[in-house]
Amino acid sequence: MTADETNPSVQPEPKSGIGDTTVVMSSGEGAPEDHFRRQMGRVSSQSAIVFGGTVFYTVSNYLFKIYLARRLGPSPLGVYALGMTVVGVLSILGVAGLPQAAARFVAAYVGTRQYGALRGFLWRSLVVIAVMLAVCSAAMMLARRWVAQGLYDAPTLAGFMAFFAAIMVTGALVTWLGQVLAGFQDAAKRTFVTQIVANPIMILLAAAMIEMGWGLGGYLWAQIIGNAVALVLLSVFVWRLLPGEVRRQTGPAPPLGPGVVKFCRAVFAITVLEFILSQADKVILGSFLEPRAIGIYALAATMVAFVPVPLQSVNQIFAPMIADLHARGEQALLGRIYQTVTKWVIGFTFPFSLVLLLYAVPLLGIFGSAFVVGSGVLMIGTLGQLVNVAAGSVGSLLTMSGHQKRILQIEGIVAVLTVSMNLLLVPRLGMMGAAIAWATAAALMNLMMLYSVWRWLKLWPYNRDYLRLLPTLLASGATIWGLRTPLAALPGWVGIGIALAAGYAVFLAGALLLGLDDDDRIVADAVTRKLRGALPAWTK
Repeated sequence: MTADETNPSVQPEPKSGIGDTTVVMSSGEGAPEDHFRRQMGRVSSQSAIVFGGTVFYTVSNYLFKIYLARRLGPSPLGVYALGMTVVGVLSILGVAGLPQAAARFVAAYVGTRQYGALRGFLWRSLVVIAVMLAVCSAAMMLARRWVAQGLYDAPTLAGFMAFFAAIMVTGALVTWLGQVLAGFQDAAKRTFVTQIVANPIMILLAAAMIEMGWGLGGYLWAQIIGNAVALVLLSVFVWRLLPGEVRRQTGPAPPLGPGVVKFCRAVFAITVLEFILSQADKVILGSFLEPRAIGIYALAATMVAFVPVPLQSVNQIFAPMIADLHARGEQALLGRIYQTVTKWVIGFTFPFSLVLLLYAVPLLGIFGSAFVVGSGVLMIGTLGQLVNVAAGSVGSLLTMSGHQKRILQIEGIVAVLTVSMNLLLVPRLGMMGAAIAWATAAALMNLMMLYSVWRWLKLWPYNRDYLRLLPTLLASGATIWGLRTPLAALPGWVGIGIALAAGYAVFLAGALLLGLDDDDRIVADAVTRKLRGALPAWTK
């Protein structure tokens, strides 16, 4: 439920601290057009790869969720959701804010050629994470019966706790290495490994094991193996990206600088608050409802999580770029990129979100009739995520520019509100109460962060060019709405697929007919070049 799946801070002084050094910032005024083209081209072309991989991941996972729901049913999925809340809690302790630090400090150290500091950060971080994860795994196993029976009243959870411990360890390491790749500004490789290679392996193994009668255990085994594959491949890619100076250095690794430690402390506090914001609903639901209801709620929440996929794809490339541009004082260029990417993220998110809102019942019916009662959760959650998307990369902007305290203040306020609303609404409204609390908190947090970005960074995502997008979005929405009745007689998945395809076709056609501005053309040209480069030679 984070503002855009990232988070931390900004200093309005004329200098920007990076690690233990200080880089004097330039004025940032009048950034050359070719500079904008290079930066925007990097964002758009890599985002196209990341987005393409994420679409593949989303579609395959959607189909896999249908399979899981039909083969396992709501109760095992509820046990899985409860186990993953335990993984989420202990993972916060296990990684100690180091993955987020990797995205920022690897980019900063590489950009300023501080190779000794880079080597120290990587090796020291790995040791800290390994030790902390070992401690957390031991704690998870020792407390498994109390968690399963005393906290959640789900005794079967205890028997699967060893699986969840392994998922926690491998998943945390995969996350850290993925953020290291993001720091090298090569998120495309992370997407390739995690979403195009490891995830399909996990799906195939899970299906095979479930068909062999392994049930939920087979699904968990498949996740562990998929994480292990990703871990090996990511390690290879990170090693190849290391500068030769880092590989050749010997002797003790330099310690983590005070700048890193300070950043990690802030990120740790933010991550705790984000966990409360994102998992409070499931924890409180687990105290009042049976695993079956939690499984239905968790499935609907999974569908909602697909809404910000375009935003997340952009953030994987944009986040380290923010740190770079902010450190060099390129505020005008940063603001221009922020406006352009936000506009197109909104455009590409709107048709999908409208399909979730208008076709919620048939969509969840695909998973089985038992899941249809979660349609209200899906619609309310989608509205909350639309506010997230409309605010743009606010969390990344605050994080990568150094305003951790602003985020801590905002998330602290919203966390209290989230827990209070869940405790008030869940006993009365059940799943719907949790959805209302979550969506309200998501909307409020993103609006507060949007204000902070304007207040402290003087950046705003909207301009007059958005008016070009409005008729196109209205036409796309009218198409999706108008197809509801004609498509009602078709099987659910067929009607939803046609509505989604038609909505995007109208959106893209409208965008081309109404004309693109100069910045839009730069984005389109970069994406087109990247897609053409990926085609076989005989097609060109």
